[in-house]
Amino acid sequence: MSKTEALIVQTLYGLTATAVEKLCVFGNEDGFEEIRKIREMVKELVYFWDLDERYIDQFDMDTDTVKKGGE
Repeated sequence: MSKTEALIVQTLYGLTATAVEKLCVFGNEDGFEEIRKIREMVKELVYFWDLDERYIDQFDMDTDTVKKGGE
């Protein structure tokens, strides 16, 4: 993995952590639009840099876990 790819992967982890935090702070309903925007950015980065789609799956799993915890 190149240094650039490693940096992008770290960015993906940061975006996922940000989305989880926003869900914790704003809740499912208030945070929905923000999470959607962040997910689109994750997808854009994964597809642009031709990375494994598991990063999108991980984003979905992490945010879904928090959403379910709030029910």
